[in-house]
Amino acid sequence: MPCCPLLQAYVLVEAEGARLFVDAAKLPAEVREALQACNVSCAPYEEAEAAVRALREGGGKVLLDPGLCNFGLRSAAAAAAVLAPSPVTL
Repeated sequence: MPCCPLLQAYVLVEAEGARLFVDAAKLPAEVREALQACNVSCAPYEEAEAAVRALREGGGKVLLDPGLCNFGLRSAAAAAAVLAPSPVTL
């Protein structure tokens, strides 16, 4: 398929902004600019688990939807996980 409008991503929303874990090369420049204007930074998709682990190690909590998160994120969050339905599920 030459063009697929879907992409794999995670988002980590914090009080001061958000991080979108995605292959930024797949985002058009205008999308990256719009995200940046909304205080959303992009990080490599592969860094999502490490970011969750860092939050846990820093004493933070991570809201995870048990019906939507994968084993890797759940394991990275460990006891810092707050399991509840996502407030942003489309």
